[in-house]
Amino acid sequence: MFSAPLKSLVRTIDPVIKGMAVFSGALLLLTIVTTCYEVISRYLFNEPTDWVMDLGIYCLIWLSFGSAAYVLREGGHIAVDVFTYHLPPRTKAVWEIITGIFTLLFGVILLYLSIPWAIHAIIDNEISAGMWRIPMWPIKISVPIGIFLLVVWQLRDLIGRLHSVPAGPVAGSQAYPVIKALLFLVLVIGEIFLLTVHGPIGMVVLMVTLLLGGVPVFAALALTGVAGIYMLYGGMSGLIVLPTIAYESLDNAALVCLPAFILVGVLLERSGVGEDLFDFCAKWTGGLPGGEAIATIAACSVFAAISSSSAATAATIGAMALPALAARKYNTNFSYGLLSAGGTLGIMIPPSGPMILYSAVTQESLGKLFLAGVIPGLILSSMFIVYASLYCKHTGEYEKIPPTTWKEKFEALKRAFWGLLTPAIILGGIYTGVFTPLESGAVAVAYAIVMGLLRKRLTFGSVGGALIASLKTSTMIMCIIIGALILGNFMTQMRVPNEVLEYVNSMGLPPWGVVFAIMVIYVIMGCFLEAVSIIMITVPIVYPLVTSLGFDGIWFAVMLTLNMEMAMITPPVGMNLYVVMGLTKSPISNIVKGVIPFFFIMVVAMVIYGLFPSLSTWLPGVMIKK
Repeated sequence: MFSAPLKSLVRTIDPVIKGMAVFSGALLLLTIVTTCYEVISRYLFNEPTDWVMDLGIYCLIWLSFGSAAYVLREGGHIAVDVFTYHLPPRTKAVWEIITGIFTLLFGVILLYLSIPWAIHAIIDNEISAGMWRIPMWPIKISVPIGIFLLVVWQLRDLIGRLHSVPAGPVAGSQAYPVIKALLFLVLVIGEIFLLTVHGPIGMVVLMVTLLLGGVPVFAALALTGVAGIYMLYGGMSGLIVLPTIAYESLDNAALVCLPAFILVGVLLERSGVGEDLFDFCAKWTGGLPGGEAIATIAACSVFAAISSSSAATAATIGAMALPALAARKYNTNFSYGLLSAGGTLGIMIPPSGPMILYSAVTQESLGKLFLAGVIPGLILSSMFIVYASLYCKHTGEYEKIPPTTWKEKFEALKRAFWGLLTPAIILGGIYTGVFTPLESGAVAVAYAIVMGLLRKRLTFGSVGGALIASLKTSTMIMCIIIGALILGNFMTQMRVPNEVLEYVNSMGLPPWGVVFAIMVIYVIMGCFLEAVSIIMITVPIVYPLVTSLGFDGIWFAVMLTLNMEMAMITPPVGMNLYVVMGLTKSPISNIVKGVIPFFFIMVVAMVIYGLFPSLSTWLPGVMIKK
């Protein structure tokens, strides 16, 4: 039971955090509206603005810090639970307290340092460096305000967990959970001192321990960087840069479009577009061998051109596809693998979340990166379709869809037309140069809202709900970016990228040998980490290495994204496996059996993309000359 002070804290903090989430959603909507205004002003009145992009960046910073506590409250921050998921209830409860303490520790450190940092911005009357020339303190105070809310909520959560640790047996595997947790703490402390013996090894060991121990990814990465800077580069005086790193990690124009593309996917999923797309694909492919399986991949491909999320693609299409496949007596494991793999297309076919992050880290053109994923994405979806058709024809484990009339096909096309128009707006606007990637996302959001309201598939209330729901994914990603760049600052001070480059050169490996080794490492990392973490940890090191060997950075982005697709279906952390498990309540072992053939298809695709890099670079070279 909560004590009186705790109840008071809960009553006070809950509405504040909810209100900040609503405020953050309003900032996202403001970004969408002002970006659409920029398009109208530029094309109708020939008066481009000089403030919309700055406003978008400032809104991104505010909404990311402002909603961090809300995402924590809703359990939206990702943690690697491969070793903690199956802990007994009492041990798991104690372990969650320990991991919560680590999150609280990072929050307290950042809060302590960010308060004077924000006060200095007020006292010094800092002015923005862009053309807008506005005071910076209203933006910078988002850091201490957001982190303060996160710290208070984490503290409240820890107190609540301490009051509710379940009673349990003290024998066998459930014995002494507190001792096990303390041993974990001792291990972490030992690894912190290992940093002083060998910085890079200590960094890797500490990071892996925190991640596999179930500490939220953003906190695990950040605390590794904090510990390294503290132990090796000046103690607390070295950590003064922490608020600046956290702030500047989001001060990036390439990141502004990510929340917009996530919101597009949420809006269209809630307006029933996924159902329309699957019905359309099923009607038009039903006569082919494995018609409904082909429809599943085709629908995933189309929805991938709307959403930047692999998990969202699998969840949206799976809600319709899995019951339809079961009704037509498709092999169960095959159906699971088909959807899991088809969902991965969401991060290859643009708009692509990993491509946005890659652009933010490397400064490669986001427009070129989006274009680079089109042909490889279509090739991979075609390979999935060919395999699905051959599998069904060979095994006969399916029932054909009854013949559909042309009238039924065109009625399905009519219903799906509004959804099909969305990728045309996004990709067509980018390809023709009418929109920047950010503008295409904003225009697509505006279109999705208007289309959903006019078709009575959305209400104003559901639009607001979609805004808040999209914040969970957006803010989770932004927090990982903050943690990764804090770690990246430590790696830079240790000259890790330079040392890796020198070490690889000293080995005398041929360039292709280096790339092959990198791909193998990525496959292994994909078994334990999700895509955002992998990209933010490795790309600052790997990108300079790959480009120094003469490889095209755009081509490498496609190879990396394919690796991230493979990570989505490799156990034990593959996100799409758990999406399908949630939809079907099936054991994950059955889903893994189904994805194995698709994994090897991806390996073949990687070989093809590697042998023929023009598949990735031709379209960007033709469409974007700069």
